[in-house]
Amino acid sequence: MQEASDVKHEDMGITEIEVVGDEKGYLDIFSEIESGASAFTAEIDEMSEHMNIMTDNINKGTEEINRVSSNNASGIASFVRGIARKVAEHISKFDEQMVKHNLNLKVAWMNIENNCLDLIDNKHIASSDNKEVLRKLTDVLKLIKSATIQSNESVYTMIGSISAIKGVERRLNQSANSLESQMSDFLAIMENLIASVDRIVEKSKILHDSL
Repeated sequence: MQEASDVKHEDMGITEIEVVGDEKGYLDIFSEIESGASAFTAEIDEMSEHMNIMTDNINKGTEEINRVSSNNASGIASFVRGIARKVAEHISKFDEQMVKHNLNLKVAWMNIENNCLDLIDNKHIASSDNKEVLRKLTDVLKLIKSATIQSNESVYTMIGSISAIKGVERRLNQSANSLESQMSDFLAIMENLIASVDRIVEKSKILHDSL
């Protein structure tokens, strides 16, 4: 995915305008959008890495449970219970990580959205020489939206896997239920992002009728 940081100011054909006082210019705003988008995508990448680690450990635990369950030896229930509790620990760890990820993603996107709207409303951006920055911004937002939709699909798959292992052991049930709640929060943030991108693009079209 092309990140916002890949879009260079010199590639936009932007005409710089001197800004008097403390008022932020549109290049200042766009730079903040770039920084925010980089922070957002880095958070998504870290979350995905943590989710993959958890998923690998769940798969290993499930394989071990299936292997042991195929035998008729005594003490299987106690052994399976022990494995289930280890899996619960991995799920709980990711659950705790998701609390941080959700907060960081929510704050990061709020800042990006506000800066995008400030950029669109900037009085200097109305110049025909500077509208290219809005077209580039729209392209970046559409790429983020597309990647978000793909990310959501992976999360839905993971939630399905978590639901499938519930019912084996009490701690596993508790950790799975808690994680499902955190992932529901994540999906809500992502759906808000998608709706936000649509609003920004539509407002840009209305105000500048050039995209």
